Amino acid sequence: RRVGSELLLRELDDYDVTTRLIQEAAVALQRARYEPGFSGSARVAPHFFISSEPGRIRANLDPVEGERFVERSPAFSARQQQPRTFTRTELAELIKTRPALFSANAALRPVLQQTILPVVAAVLGPGEIAYWAQLKKVHDHFGAVWPRIVPRASITLIDPAGEKSLRKAKIDAGSELPFAGFDAMVRESLSGGRVGSSLDQ
Repeated sequence: RRVGSELLLRELDDYDVTTRLIQEAAVALQRARYEPGFSGSARVAPHFFISSEPGRIRANLDPVEGERFVERSPAFSARQQQPRTFTRTELAELIKTRPALFSANAALRPVLQQTILPVVAAVLGPGEIAYWAQLKKVHDHFGAVWPRIVPRASITLIDPAGEKSLRKAKIDAGSELPFAGFDAMVRESLSGGRVGSSLDQ
């Protein structure tokens, strides 16, 4: 976190740019008929958390009038604590002197990772790919290395009962049919054969 403090300081000044880039990427993905990982209507606020003391509540920082930011988390009311308000200058000083209080959120974490310890390739699952797809221009904005995105390998383990069900339905164990949804399996299982001809009659 200490090494990443410079990026957090820049985000404190540029969070509106980060939000705009993420929203624009969401619109582009939707136009291409993909579901964005981050909503296209993201709130405009710094993309990092602050840990509140003494309760160690991890809070978002919402901008309020002028150059001020207030902590936001449902945990404050649950623990009967008051959220704090900071000026931009106070936050900047805290980032410099106590960086351990801050952590990047999902939008800024990949950029922070690629700034501190850049990698050539990132192996990601489907959910991660969905939101990384909106972060290319954010990486460019901060001068972070954009890695090659490699889909993580995935397997499905079929237990003996599942294997028996597939065998009964005459579905090959290597078939992708079980992942096509219930309706597709019903159509495949009922087409042709005695059941299919009975239904046709």
